[in-house]
Amino acid sequence: MPTALAVGALIAGGLVYAVGQRNVGDKDNARAVVTTDAGPTAAADVSPAAVARPRSVGTPINGTLVNARPLPTSGRGFEVLTAHRGRGLGYGTAELVDLVAEIGAALAAKDRTLLVGNLSAPEGGPIRHSRSHQSGRDVDLAFCYKDKAGEPQLPPDFVLLDNKAQAAHLGLALDAACTWEIVEAAMRFKPVSVQHVFVSAAVERRLIDHARAAKAPKSTIDAAMRLLSQPRGTEGHDDHMHVRIACPPDSDECSDRTQFKGGNRFHEPTE
Repeated sequence: MPTALAVGALIAGGLVYAVGQRNVGDKDNARAVVTTDAGPTAAADVSPAAVARPRSVGTPINGTLVNARPLPTSGRGFEVLTAHRGRGLGYGTAELVDLVAEIGAALAAKDRTLLVGNLSAPEGGPIRHSRSHQSGRDVDLAFCYKDKAGEPQLPPDFVLLDNKAQAAHLGLALDAACTWEIVEAAMRFKPVSVQHVFVSAAVERRLIDHARAAKAPKSTIDAAMRLLSQPRGTEGHDDHMHVRIACPPDSDECSDRTQFKGGNRFHEPTE
């Protein structure tokens, strides 16, 4: 069986993407489950002291991650995109991993699946695919997609959408109702607030239009409009949504850097 240290940071030939969870409610011991691309492989009882709390240090564009929590390759209502498995970028704070699990559970209740991309590297820091994602507080999520018949589709990677929120060459389009469920689930998350949901203007318009047509409460729509945005100076988020949580409680080393200028929200280019 793996040791407590191995449970905390096991990577073997790029195949081990996630190491399961501990039972934080059990004061005597915690169950750690090692999960590989082939499924659960082992379990060990470890003391709570051996599984230290993850810490986000610095900012999303200049930070590190200590005692990272790994995200399983799949769980209730979510799975890591096929194209993203093996990158070793499935790590975050406990709150970020729990957020993904909670959104997945919300989609599972609708018989849908959340497709997950990059989080952070095991120790945070720069990654090849983004400028941010350095401190365990960012996760890339796929939009929900549907085909021309309106049937849900699960592509192996993110799908680039045009200014009509469509991928005509693939016969796919944004499923605004399902994607709105992702946004709503993120806003309901209690352990820490969601700070930003970066999406393209075309996607944002369709999400808000759907919410209004579905008669979502005005307070919910207003909250979503504060979250949904496209950072200035970056490429459009037209193939995925980038979700960032605020600094977790009791994380003195963590820093938020959202700025405001001229009465309008302004985001540093952080993708």
